[in-house]
Amino acid sequence: MCSRADTRPTCLMRCVAKALLGAGVAVLLATTHAAAQDARRDPEATSSMKSSDLVRLVCNEQTPMETRAAALAALLDRAPDERTQALSEVITKADEDFAATAARAALYGRICDVSQAVVKRPSGWSPRNQVTLVEPLFNDPKILRDLPSVLEIPRQIVGDVLAGGRPGQVPQEDQFLGTATDQAALILGTASQNPADQKLLQAALAKEAHSRGLWLARAWIGGLTDAEASLAKKVYSDASLPVPVRVAAAVAAAPKDPDADALVRSSVADLLAKFGDTESAEALLSQMSSDNPQVVGQRFLDLMNRLSVVGSLRFLKTQSASDLTFSALKVANKDIRRIAAMVAAVRWPERLIQEAPKDLLAEPNSDCAALIVSRRPDLKGEVTKRVPSSELAAASKRLHERGDLVASGYVGVIGDR
Repeated sequence: MCSRADTRPTCLMRCVAKALLGAGVAVLLATTHAAAQDARRDPEATSSMKSSDLVRLVCNEQTPMETRAAALAALLDRAPDERTQALSEVITKADEDFAATAARAALYGRICDVSQAVVKRPSGWSPRNQVTLVEPLFNDPKILRDLPSVLEIPRQIVGDVLAGGRPGQVPQEDQFLGTATDQAALILGTASQNPADQKLLQAALAKEAHSRGLWLARAWIGGLTDAEASLAKKVYSDASLPVPVRVAAAVAAAPKDPDADALVRSSVADLLAKFGDTESAEALLSQMSSDNPQVVGQRFLDLMNRLSVVGSLRFLKTQSASDLTFSALKVANKDIRRIAAMVAAVRWPERLIQEAPKDLLAEPNSDCAALIVSRRPDLKGEVTKRVPSSELAAASKRLHERGDLVASGYVGVIGDR
């Protein structure tokens, strides 16, 4: 179960990520959710407390975590003006974990008045808490439309690469979430039209060439310089680097580098050959109690990390992009098919409507159909030939509530561009 601060990104990958994190913010989010439930069952426990007293509880590191989480949950239920002021104080004064959790809730709740408090704190935070803060913007691009000032958050995180060196790395089991720098770069690259932001991304890439997000943002902008093309070739040719990083660099270079395009094609083919017949990541996870849990666990992590290869096709600007995407729709693996369908829904919606397998646009996958209609209202008539109107309406409502793309952590479809 997700916390109130984490109600939007509810896909399998996010839930599994929490299960694997096992500590820190993941536990705090779960504790906050449990505390919120307890507070609603026993409203007298917190309803009589002043917001200022609740803020003091949240900010007091000597107070047990469960009590602090209950106080934060209670603040989230206060009247809007009261809640705005209280969350602003928590974000400014609390320790990093609670400040990040409060900021996450503030962003998902579109609490405009706390945006300035949010942008003052991410620099210097731990990598995991930076991810906690930037993920709402990554999962729900509508936040940036409602609160444009918070674009300063990804801008600041990308700027940290120049100020302090390499972006914060994450443990192997969390790699499929990406670093905060990866997510911030994708947001900044796709949501900002500011030439200064494009120059910032280029400068960050020159300093940190092993960031998947920076390469995909650069691919989105296009027009690699000779120096960047040379750097991309060095990165995608390095077999010691993670496959998603190599593919991202190759995607950026592919429009003018046939070898880069070939590496993307071979990487997608390898993924489909290795995992195409596996039903899903969830199916692998269910086998963890088998005789070889370590083998199964490593295979699960390998699949999760490589799913981003399919999402990278969103940024590939070569003729092979569409064929690679539609080949991924033909495998049995539900995760691969879903991500490929989201890429196709954004890039080639007409072809997807015509060629998608019968079950791919229907429940529970009708989010793809809703995404098509959201971006291309003129195609609604064609979509309703494949998807019942009631299913499409329900999916459109989910899409409106959760943002443009539940799978955006893999696809990187930000905003309406």
